[in-house]
Amino acid sequence: MEDRIQADPDVLVQLAERIQMVNSDLASASVTFGDNHAELRSSLIEDALDAFSSGWSDKRAELVDLLTSSETVLRQAAEQFAQADQHLASALDAPSTS
Repeated sequence: MEDRIQADPDVLVQLAERIQMVNSDLASASVTFGDNHAELRSSLIEDALDAFSSGWSDKRAELVDLLTSSETVLRQAAEQFAQADQHLASALDAPSTS
């Protein structure tokens, strides 16, 4: 049926865990060009590398925040769907009053 939502809470949790792993890797990643800027012999290249490193750090922080939010939303959705499943199962298992 096209007019219903299907959600598997376990799959949502698995996706959240994968996002958490990617997020952890991303949060610990860094760009290091070393302290050998003198060997570059070009202030233009040195400035470009410094700008790239700074920009990467800023964008990486934004990605980490977005991934953290996504993980939280997935875990909350999984919890809500699991609770809805439990309520529906309880209602179906309840003795009929008719």
